[in-house]
Amino acid sequence: MMRHTSFCCGFLIALSQVSAQTPPIVAGYYLPIRSSENPFSELWQLEIWEDGNGSYKGTILLDAPTIDSSITCSLQEISIQGKVLTFKADNCLGDRYEFTGEFLRSGMMDFLEGEVLRGHLSIVRGGVLLKEGTIGFEFSEGC
Repeated sequence: MMRHTSFCCGFLIALSQVSAQTPPIVAGYYLPIRSSENPFSELWQLEIWEDGNGSYKGTILLDAPTIDSSITCSLQEISIQGKVLTFKADNCLGDRYEFTGEFLRSGMMDFLEGEVLRGHLSIVRGGVLLKEGTIGFEFSEGC
């Protein structure tokens, strides 16, 4: 029993050291952390995936005005530089979403719980700022 415990502890320590030194593995779903401080209740999820050519694609899923429906908006200008993620999403019900944030943890996201991405989100319509604020995300690999 002692040998198994030592192996597990050693593996988890090694995994956390690798995670701390490696860039984030970002493909997956990011779910907004629901709190009274989150001004973006219409945002359901952010999805990012690698396109196979060394760049990223993504979407944001918004709550639609009707029951049991949603709106998917494509991300443009996705950039990941080290731990910094930026993107824009145009034409989301006439609004443009702009995000700049930082991955709070690195490595294999699927082993992490809690907030992994935090940043500043702005919603602009016709050049006028409608809403802005700080938002945090948890990670999910999906179903």
